[in-house]
Amino acid sequence: MTGCASDRARLSDAEKAKVLPGVVREAGEIAGRKAPLPPLPEDCRKWQLAGVSRDTPVDRAVEDYYAPALEAQNKRATRCAAWYDRTRASYGGGR
Repeated sequence: MTGCASDRARLSDAEKAKVLPGVVREAGEIAGRKAPLPPLPEDCRKWQLAGVSRDTPVDRAVEDYYAPALEAQNKRATRCAAWYDRTRASYGGGR
């Protein structure tokens, strides 16, 4: 029951919460878990180009080219960030 714990016990729990991730990471290093990070998925480095020519009207360029390119880039950035977060968490780094 945490409501009945003394201030000293609560502080101890708070300290444990701060120290535990570092202890786990150090234990992994001590055990020899210095595995290299997996490579970043190739498409995470890709640049999205709109492919608009100079003579394309602005309204058509936005609707037909820029909006789909931006949507594709946003989806890629979301997917790559999620991959990184999962990978970092698996190495004990949290988010």
